[in-house]
Amino acid sequence: MTNYVLLTDQLTGEYAKTFKKIELYSTIHQIDSETENEMLMDVLDTILTAQNQGKPVEKVVGNDVEQFCKDFFSTYKWSDRIATFRDSIYRLMWVMFVFQLLEAFLGKGTPKENLFLTSDIGGFIIGASFTIITMSIFCVLAKPLIFKIRWLTMAKFILIVLVLSFVLSLGFLYFFGDKAVLEVPLWLSILIPGIYIFIYKTIRAISRYRHHGSIFKEKLPDEKSFWTSIREESMKEFPYELCKRYEKINKKRSRKNKPLMTEKEFTDSLRKQHKMSKKLLPILIVGLIIFIIILVITTMLTESFADGLFFLFVLAIAEIPAAFLFWAASIGDRERESIFQACDEMGMTIPAYVKWLDEQKAAVENLEPDTGNL
Repeated sequence: MTNYVLLTDQLTGEYAKTFKKIELYSTIHQIDSETENEMLMDVLDTILTAQNQGKPVEKVVGNDVEQFCKDFFSTYKWSDRIATFRDSIYRLMWVMFVFQLLEAFLGKGTPKENLFLTSDIGGFIIGASFTIITMSIFCVLAKPLIFKIRWLTMAKFILIVLVLSFVLSLGFLYFFGDKAVLEVPLWLSILIPGIYIFIYKTIRAISRYRHHGSIFKEKLPDEKSFWTSIREESMKEFPYELCKRYEKINKKRSRKNKPLMTEKEFTDSLRKQHKMSKKLLPILIVGLIIFIIILVITTMLTESFADGLFFLFVLAIAEIPAAFLFWAASIGDRERESIFQACDEMGMTIPAYVKWLDEQKAAVENLEPDTGNL
């Protein structure tokens, strides 16, 4: 199933405002992510249909959005929130596990020596506890207010919760900091979250096997991953982004009293950029990999094999933004390639190809039956 977030930008006006309130209600209702995505996707699909057919949003949610939310989410009971709480603990355990591992490898001594030193996890437990408690209390208090306070949005709600959690944690540590010390051996502070993560994953795998006959999440025939959905949505918009660039170039030329770029000149310039990108991108990727290998081998030879592995782990995390940029660039190259191929087959420039796409969309929309009066 496609992530509903990818389709929200298609909503406009009152349709978008109404859906944002419903989305905020679902967050405050503390629904687990998988169930929330399914439920909000159903609502979004219905509201999108109403928008495309020119029906008022009230035809979907009625005149009272708050009552609609109460009725729609009424099937999600307090007992179902145990899964949400369990998932929150799971994420916090991962944070603790990673930070304690970093402390083991980055400490003054060797990793083996650091494992037997004591580590104060009191601050972490207090901060995590206050975040969960504050979130739960604020959700209960905010639920009747979200339809009365116009300025309350998802981003502001999350910001308020984080600020309150931070302030309460600091206040508690200021007054009771000397009593909030919880020192345990570092190896134990790594083992505890590790055991929780293992048990959590095991229970999830058993549950999936019982329900779906597989330890992996069941994937429906039309279900797509989050990143696949992002890639497909970006590829749909890519030709239009190229046309926007063409329009900006000519606007600048017009202001400077320079001759406007023709559609053919623009298409030819993109072809040259595409050829350069196809040659440059593999060189950059190979160069980065070689650079990382040299750094890791140097660390292993000058320090230790364990330090080299840890350095590789740190570099892998640090290079995530670069990997994302390379991934996005490769998608752009593939999409440009398909656009050029389509333009060559139809003998069109890129702006003319975009106009053709718009005509095809309009033709399809005109052929779709209006079920509003059925």
